[in-house]
Parts: sequence; structure tokens; C-alpha cells
Amino acid sequence: MSAITNQIFKPGRTIVMALVASLAACSQPPAAPDDAGNLAATPTVLPTSEVAIIPRPIAIEAGEGGFVLGPDTHILTVGDQAAARRVADELVSRLELAGGPALTVAHDAQAGSLVRLELDPERDFASESYALRVTTDGVDIVAADEAGLFYGMISFWQMATPWLDAADANAVRIPAMAISDGPAFAWRGVLLDSARHMQSVDYIKDFIDWMAVHKLNTLHWHLTDDQGWRIEINAYPRLTEIGAWRVPAGAAPAADIDPATGEPRLYGGYYTQDEVREIVAHASARHVTIVPEIDMPGHALAAVIAYPEVGVSDDLPDQVLADWGVYPYLFNVDEPTFTFIETVLDEVLDLFPSTYIHVGGDEAPKVQWLESEAVQARMAELGIADVDALQGYFTHRLDEYLTARGRRLVGWDEIVEGGLSANATVMSWRGLEGAEAAAAAGLDAVVAPGSNLYLDYRQSTLDSEPPGRGRVTALADVFNFRPFDGELDADVRAHALGFQANLWSEHIRTEARMSHMAFPRLAALAELSWSDTASTDFDDFLARLSPMMARYEGLGIAAADSAFRPAIHVAQASDAYAVSLSSQTGYGDIRYTTDGSDPTATAALYADAFSVVAGTEVRAATFDGARVLSGIAHGVVGPEALRYRNDNQLRTCGDALVLYLEDDAPLGGPRDYFQVDIMDPCWIWPDAPLAGMSAIRVGVGQVPYNFQLMADIDNVVVRPRLAGHDELLIHTQDCDGPVAVRLDLGPASEDHGVTRLTADLDTDEAVSDLCFVFHTGEMDPMWTLADVQLLETRP
Repeated sequence: MSAITNQIFKPGRTIVMALVASLAACSQPPAAPDDAGNLAATPTVLPTSEVAIIPRPIAIEAGEGGFVLGPDTHILTVGDQAAARRVADELVSRLELAGGPALTVAHDAQAGSLVRLELDPERDFASESYALRVTTDGVDIVAADEAGLFYGMISFWQMATPWLDAADANAVRIPAMAISDGPAFAWRGVLLDSARHMQSVDYIKDFIDWMAVHKLNTLHWHLTDDQGWRIEINAYPRLTEIGAWRVPAGAAPAADIDPATGEPRLYGGYYTQDEVREIVAHASARHVTIVPEIDMPGHALAAVIAYPEVGVSDDLPDQVLADWGVYPYLFNVDEPTFTFIETVLDEVLDLFPSTYIHVGGDEAPKVQWLESEAVQARMAELGIADVDALQGYFTHRLDEYLTARGRRLVGWDEIVEGGLSANATVMSWRGLEGAEAAAAAGLDAVVAPGSNLYLDYRQSTLDSEPPGRGRVTALADVFNFRPFDGELDADVRAHALGFQANLWSEHIRTEARMSHMAFPRLAALAELSWSDTASTDFDDFLARLSPMMARYEGLGIAAADSAFRPAIHVAQASDAYAVSLSSQTGYGDIRYTTDGSDPTATAALYADAFSVVAGTEVRAATFDGARVLSGIAHGVVGPEALRYRNDNQLRTCGDALVLYLEDDAPLGGPRDYFQVDIMDPCWIWPDAPLAGMSAIRVGVGQVPYNFQLMADIDNVVVRPRLAGHDELLIHTQDCDGPVAVRLDLGPASEDHGVTRLTADLDTDEAVSDLCFVFHTGEMDPMWTLADVQLLETRP
């Protein structure tokens, strides 16, 4: 190997770009190996299409020729046999699951080609790093620890998968190369919220497998919150007997009533300690550490419902509630409560061997502490001046407990406000200020801001998106988040353990939707946290993501195609219609049909807007060569389409808190989604084509107003009843303009789904904004808009 490939990229808190600098210093590209395996003086550079690895390796040198992985290939393990054999078995399993050749593991050199896995702790390799070399004779993967060998195997597996358009899945050609690779950051994490909506054990194990494919190594498991306690604690069985179950929000339709009890069906569940151990062991085998979160002192409703004595207020609900948002219920600060907390944590520490234990600390409104005479007396006893400092005392107690047991506390950035404990680690979610405060105090931080790394935000405004927060966090927003390229200084970089994306599940009810929200954005997170500044070319990333999308399908991951799915735009042009097509990233080829058939890789290639007549059905999809990158977008072109808008195509009047909500009915089957600003349910259709229109049909629905907003509840816009009954008013010009339509909502009031109501349209405007507002005098239920159709004549 060359001097470059004998080195290895050394990760840590400061970026060490020795390999990249060495490559850049060369006047020629790096050398390719000769027949003897030595590097020649004049190397070549491999195109991205031949090194389709995510995250991109730090340093790659091209060789000559390639290696054919086939049925006669054996895997040879060298060094720590038990550890190397585990990695070898994982490679065999992953290749077989991918439909590739079935390999055997050999104890000694065999005839035929070899994949050689060497684990040598004496190598001067940093943790999790590896070197991978492909020649015509075989493959060598070398590392100093098992994690590094595992990640080298993952890189090889990505190149070896038959989804890379190999003609023969049993004979996959891999180009010759030498790779030196290692992570830029030690914490490459994902938060999985199992408290709001619970995932199955099998899904979590699959999710861990998918993390490992991206070299992500930390699963932050959010196990407790106001809406549910999900982990069995033997000392306190009511935490799961009571705290793990809730009644779904809203007035339950008849289908939601359990006939056995006559009561609404309960929603929830929990993980037994045996199931937790099973998941932890599964993660460990894939070099994923699970960091559990027990949220406190806030987000504690489920716990204090089960054990009221550890709460502050005697005024408690009868059961766990299903509202989303911030509740006022806090843990107490007396000694019996700390005994409760430490007993819970004793069992948590027994289940999770991770160094870090997450204790929450976020969104803890101090109203109950301020109003409690007992808490105020406790503060006086402790000499604590204010409730922010009281949370600091609370966190400090937890820090002392964890430190005494050889663990480290990590909490959300609100823990900064009460004064940081000596060993605390800050998870910065409200921007980057938490990371900066931690670094200023000489403490570590994990960068996880909602601005770019909250994956419960939608990936586009396409109708194919599932429910989530209304703002769009596109694939590019995650990839291009590079705070150490200028926003944060070197001191903060030195204290940054890494990055974490957060999958909050309030609006992610199913496992398929969880996968959709996670992938492929977690591939962008992998680039950020592994490759860091070495990979800033988004087009290069998309070229490597293309085959990864095929791997996702093979792995059973219901990944989003939001970055590639075409959007169809139609404009009237005389007697015909001009159709244009676009996608979020512009990557790949959009191909389309106009005869109603599904597009294939040989269908018409979109280059510019084209003309069609009314009634034409346009269907389009994105391809990369023969590989399909998206689902099919379709629409029928004509005047009706120009006079139609759904809620995704309308504009909310404000953007205070826009959500893409799922209807609460029916219990089974598909439900409608609604885009709505829950602070002001109001929509605008800009420049609606009103000429010749005499009527309008509006789809309306209603959802429970199950949002805990604390003081912000006073800012929610509730429009009064004007006619003694619930109405939808439609204004022209603007929301204070003339009323063109008054729709009585009575016919829709008992419908748990979407009701479409028709009314005359009273306006002389030819083109005007339309503003849609509900006048009901009540916040709950919240009326929502599904779609609008302008009509020439009323049916």
C-alpha cells in the first residue's frame, strides 16, 4: 500500500485532514496498483458511479482492473477470530439477503478468490476506522477494532450489492481501489420517539440494521413522555399498567368503542425488560449504542398519573392524555421523588450499558413549581433563588447519581439555563446556542437543531407526503447543514461529539411513515457526521444515493422519493395546455407518457414544456438510466384541474404553527390529511380564476384540537359565530374583503371524514384571491379545509 493508504483518517473533536491534504498536495492524482499490488506513479481517479458508497470515504485511490465476486469467493478471517468471524458472518448474511452470491467463511487460505478480513489491534488506526483494498486477486479489509472492520465490510457490501445493475447477481465486478476511511465524529445519532407512537420490537431491530448500513452508531431512544411510558420498571409496575395507555384524542366514533368494555379503545403499550435486552444486544452486534431517555422534570404526565405522589399538583387528569405539545406537569423535588427517580434509573442502567444516559430537561414550564407552597419551601431550605436554578439543582442531582455509577448525563439544551453540571453533555436542539454554551463551559455537545435535523418535518409539499410538521426540510437542507464551515468556531468544533437527527412521532403514526420520514434524509446525516467537510458536493451525493435507493427497496425500507418525484405544472395556452415537469433536486431523467400508460426508462424524455389538449392524462417518473428513482406522478389536464386546489396547493394565511395533520377517523382504512396553521385556521387561493364561475364546492373536515400550547393558547384565532350556526366564509380580494360565499357547516357536523359542500359564488371578480375562514366560536373541534373546486354551473 502507498503511504496514504498505510495511514488512516483519525477522527476526533478536531478535523484531521491528513489524507485529504496528502492527496491535494500531489501534482498528479493518486496512484493505481501495478500487477504486484504496488502503487504506480501515475494514478487514476474513480468516478462516483463506481464508488457508490454512503457516507463517502475520506480517501479513495483507483487501481487497474477489478475483482469479480462470485460463488468461488471465500472469506478469510485473520487476527481476533471471534470478532472477525462475526463480521464475516454478517457479510455472508447481508449478501444473501441482497440476492448476491452465497459465500463461505474459511479458516485457512483457499483456492479461488478471497475477501480477507483482518482485525489487528496493533495497527495505528483510530477507533471505527478501516482500510479497504481491492485488486484483481481479492479484497483486503483491515481495522484495529471490530467496529472499523464492520464499517469496512459495510463499504464493501455497498459496492457488492447486485442492485448496482450487475448483469449477473452471482458475479459482481468491483473496480480495483484502495480506501482509507474513518469517521469525523464519534456521535452519529438518530432519535427514535417511541413514547408518542410505539414501534414494534422487530421494526426497531430493522431500523438499527438500516442505521448500520449508513455507519450511524447511536440510537437515542425516547422512551417516556407525557403521552406514554414505554419501559417496564419492576419496582413501579403502574408506570406501564397505567402510564403506557391513553384514549385517542377526539370524540370517539362508534367504531372506537371496545364492545367488551363499552369504553373507548386504549392506545399504547410498552417494552418488557426482556425485549429491551433483546434490542440492546441486537444493536451492540451492529455497533450501535442505545442511549435511553427518561424525560424529566417535565414531560412527566404519564409518570405522575401512575404515581401522583411524585408530581407537584393534586389536580391531575383521570388518565394519560392524547394532546400534543407542552403540559405543565412536573416531577417534584422532594427526597421521596428523587428516591423514585433513582430507583427507576437503577433499572435503566441495568438494561442499557451505554456511557450516556439522557434525562430530557426540555420544555419544563415552571408554573407548578412556582405555585406549590411545598416546592417554594424546599427552595428556601436549599437556598435556591428561582425556579430556573431549581431545575439546575434537579439536573445536578441526576448528574451526581450517574457520575457515581460511571455514566454521563446528557440533556436537551434547556439544562444550560439553570447552570451546567460538571459532567453534563448538552444536546443542542433550539439552534446552535446550546452547543456554544457547552463549549464555553468546557463541556461537550451534540448538534441536533430543529432547523435542519428534525425529520418530522415534511420533505416536500407533494400530495405523496405523509403527515408531519408543515415546514419543509428537504434532503438538501440536511445535506447542506455544515455549521463548522463558518457558523461555529473551532472551540465549539473541539467540543462537538457529533450530530443527531430527531424522529419525533407525534404525527408519525405508522412504521412505514417512520421509514418514509427517515430515509433518505438519514443518508445525508451520514455524510454530515462521517464525511463532514470532505463531502460537500450535493450532485455527487445524489449520484451515490441513486443506487442506495435501490438498496432501500431491497432492504424493505419504504424510503421517500420526495427528492426525485416529478411535479406536474399546467398552464392554459389558447385552446391547448402547456405542461412542465420538475423535481426537487433535478437529478436524473424525467420520462413521461400522455396516453395513460405508466412511463418506463424508454418513455419520452422531458426536456421542455410540451402542449396537450384537454382530457390528456400525463404520467411521469424519474429514472437514472434504467433505475427507477420515483413513483409515478399523474394528472388529467383540463379546465377542471386549473380550477381545483387541495390544501397543499393553497397557502395558509400565517405560518405560526403549520401542521400537516391526519384526520382522527375512521379507525381502520385510509384517512385524510389537512395542512393547517393551528394558531389561525385560514387559507388563501391566490389569483383564483373566477371568470365564468357561478358555484364552488369545498371539502371540509374537522379534527380534535388536541394541542397543549400553554400561554400560547391565548393567541389562537377563534372567529365568532355570525349566524347562529357554524359557517365557512369565503372572501374575495383578501380576508377582510367582500364575502362571496357563506357555507352552512351543519350537514358536515356529524361526518367524521371529509364532506364536500356546494354553494353559489357571488362575485363579479374575474381573478381574485380567495380567503377561507371558519366562524364557529369554538376552538375544538378545529374545522379544516381539504380542497376547493370552482364550477361553471351548480350541480
